Amino acid sequence: MSNHPLLTVAAKLAAHHQQQWIVEEISLDTEAGDHFLTAAKRSIDSIGLQRLRLIEGINAWAARRVPSRPGTSLHTETLGSIFDRLAIAWVRSNRMIDIATPDDRKLAQLALQQLAGLADAYDDLVRDVVGGRRRLPNWREVQSHAHSL
Repeated sequence: MSNHPLLTVAAKLAAHHQQQWIVEEISLDTEAGDHFLTAAKRSIDSIGLQRLRLIEGINAWAARRVPSRPGTSLHTETLGSIFDRLAIAWVRSNRMIDIATPDDRKLAQLALQQLAGLADAYDDLVRDVVGGRRRLPNWREVQSHAHSL
């Protein structure tokens, strides 16, 4: 595996989504008391905050490293959002495969197809950005302006 910083962050995003999935499943226990549910909610909030920081880190990396060509078609999602969706799809497909019964195999296949489709779309976007046909939004710029409002 490469030591590219984006792959490291992508793995961390997937790990956070896995943790969140597990905590959410546990929190659905109808026998759980209020104290248990409160702890689960806090855990989910903490995982979500860590995920947002990872996404912001990817977006900051992209703002520094990915050329933006004014006048080219703007993609609607930041690179961090794309990586987050890929991580979600990866976790969902793996969870579906792990729990799939013969009746659930179609759902597991669908989850894998969705992951493959997202990966293909990401590859297309990379080619378009590198080729100067598309650009990524710079959310850091939007965030700094929002604080001044």
